[in-house]
Amino acid sequence: MELFDFTALLSIPAVVKALDAYRQLVLERDWRKFGFTVGSWVMGVGLVALAAQTSLELPEWNWAEIILIGIGVGATGSVLHDVAKKEPIAPVTLVTTTATADAPASEDEPPGV
Repeated sequence: MELFDFTALLSIPAVVKALDAYRQLVLERDWRKFGFTVGSWVMGVGLVALAAQTSLELPEWNWAEIILIGIGVGATGSVLHDVAKKEPIAPVTLVTTTATADAPASEDEPPGV
């Protein structure tokens, strides 16, 4: 697998978290949540830069590739964290009534009587 294929896979969660960061900062004005999102990107870049400088047989990456892959790694970790912390959704019960403003329905009458 070439580097381009790898970064394309990492760009999916990066786009999700970029939109999430926009929502957090612009719409919600929540600097704390925005800081966590950007912090995950910074940590991802730092970890990829650290791995690129080790003695592993990694390809020679330039800083643009390290930053792009780091943002993807940080965003992926953030998305996985969001999924793990998401609370289950309770089922919704649909309630229908045959009441009108003039005559409320009683449980003894069939509808339309």
